[in-house]
Amino acid sequence: MTATGGYSLQEALPGEASYIIPAPLLPRLLELNDLQRGQAAAVPGRDDWPAPVVAPVLHGGPGFCLLEPLRAYSSVTAELLRTLQGMVAAHLDDPFETGDIVHDDFQGSNILVHEGRIGGVVDWERCCRSDRAFDLATLFYYSHEAYDDPAPREWLWRQALARCGPAALAWIMHDGCSGRERPPGSAGFQPAPVA
Repeated sequence: MTATGGYSLQEALPGEASYIIPAPLLPRLLELNDLQRGQAAAVPGRDDWPAPVVAPVLHGGPGFCLLEPLRAYSSVTAELLRTLQGMVAAHLDDPFETGDIVHDDFQGSNILVHEGRIGGVVDWERCCRSDRAFDLATLFYYSHEAYDDPAPREWLWRQALARCGPAALAWIMHDGCSGRERPPGSAGFQPAPVA
């Protein structure tokens, strides 16, 4: 029984979680993401999507997405924040998909790899109804730490932008400033500019 009084059914899946998903498996993760499209009919959802991820970018969040440190750290981070907030604000009226099922923590520690294949995706207790592209943005965010080679990150960046356009930056910014703990082994990446 869960904390909210519901039940959680679980099945043992083969594989082990890893922050580093082998690059050849990334296309399979996109295929799995495609399966999430339109599958949220029975999942409780919000009527205000994308407000839950946009509001923290524009106004900060309670205990996460702290904007003042970005403003105060340096002129570079302050300008980055202004640029991202401007991009997010410019896309507030864009239509967003809300019928997809979203994992809400789609990253290596929740993706099981077994014998060179995806064995399963676990940790679905935060799933919700919104836009599946959010999961790609989360996977992209964690890819900064997972890959020394920039090619997988660049590929994920292009895929996320192709699926949802520049508005994806709202989600990427949300994850990037949320204060989540990230794996060791940071490797930098500067994505290509967005038109």
